[in-house]
Amino acid sequence: MFRFTIRDVLWLTVVVAMGVVLWIKARQAHELELERKLWETRALQLKSQVESGDDATVEFLPTKTSVTFGKKQFDARVKSAATAIAEPNP
Repeated sequence: MFRFTIRDVLWLTVVVAMGVVLWIKARQAHELELERKLWETRALQLKSQVESGDDATVEFLPTKTSVTFGKKQFDARVKSAATAIAEPNP
């Protein structure tokens, strides 16, 4: 029969814990990459809608809400955001 010391069990616990941590990190990295690709695709779709002059609809994942606006509204929002970024806050 095999005899295991407490030290052997602790080493096994450390090795298994490290393996689980690496597996979780790899899974999270894969999920983040998929989510980044999804948002990138949506951004490109929105950009093409706005540039074509159509009303653009943006759907947000967590709340399932959407916002619709035309090219003029989009341009105004971009301009106001750029102005806010360019002007330093006192």
